[in-house]
Amino acid sequence: MRVDDSEHPARELRRMHGVFREEVLPTIRGMPTRDDPMGEAARQALGTEMGRKTPSNAVNQQASTMATGEAL
Repeated sequence: MRVDDSEHPARELRRMHGVFREEVLPTIRGMPTRDDPMGEAARQALGTEMGRKTPSNAVNQQASTMATGEAL
């Protein structure tokens, strides 16, 4: 992105940063990570209330849940 062709480049850069912070950053923070492979955005889209799981304990919890018959 370029702001140098704006009449007030510093003002335009501040405006663009505000738009990024309010509209884009929340989406990025909800994306999957190594520590949270499902990601908050996917949990919200699926309407689940699953706790955050790391890849290693996600498999262990699913296996113990299946053994006890509890739902996630």
